[in-house]
Amino acid sequence: MEIEDIQWYLSHNDEATTRTYILNNQGKQKALRQIIEDLSDMNGSDVLMSTRSSRNEKSPEAF
Repeated sequence: MEIEDIQWYLSHNDEATTRTYILNNQGKQKALRQIIEDLSDMNGSDVLMSTRSSRNEKSPEAF
């Protein structure tokens, strides 16, 4: 899609504003894809177990 069309749809007067929106959105999408990929590489039950055990374990300061 042409930048001018996006600019018009978003009612931006300045092309730089439109480019900022596009770049910020792409960055967010990239980060989200990386998070999803990293989480899918992990075993969900291991993640839950380590979270649960870390909450249930007493800290060394408690002794």
